[in-house]
Amino acid sequence: MLAHGTAAYAISSQVQRLYLNELREATNLPLSLALLRLIVLPDRSLPDAARQVLERAKGQGEVAFQSILDSLEAILINRFPQFTTEEILAMLDLKMADIRQTRFYQEVFAEDREEGRELGAQQGEAAAVIRLLTRRLESLPEAQVAHIRELPLPQLEALLDVVLDLADGAELANWLAAHPVTTSEPTQ
Repeated sequence: MLAHGTAAYAISSQVQRLYLNELREATNLPLSLALLRLIVLPDRSLPDAARQVLERAKGQGEVAFQSILDSLEAILINRFPQFTTEEILAMLDLKMADIRQTRFYQEVFAEDREEGRELGAQQGEAAAVIRLLTRRLESLPEAQVAHIRELPLPQLEALLDVVLDLADGAELANWLAAHPVTTSEPTQ
């Protein structure tokens, strides 16, 4: 038995088996177990318990606080996927400035920023290719313009390499037919 009335079963001198469902009614748990307890609490009692864990974490130092806030955030986002960030912040009585310091927020923001850069590069490259082709071939059918705008960056770069070699619209049509728009699914 743990000092807090929670059963733990020794598997070895360094590993103990702990049943999360037994944490549901436990009180005065160490901060790490109180955080784990949030996983099994009913939805109605989760916000109050999460605020209590966060309040206790404030006295643990900045690094520990950020780690606990990151974990809390992950638990709440998984438990309440239908909630907006603002609703989760309100649940924890936090301001947006607090959440911007979490690793989760910073990672998501960095991913979004990188995706934005890639999209901007692709759009800029497509615009340049369309402009060059229009100057070279005088006009482009709207279907070809749409096809070019959908090409991923590597294919746009390949088209840019051959743009001056294309003699007419038929050669462009052949090139586009040989290079269909492909979309790559993000890997998890």
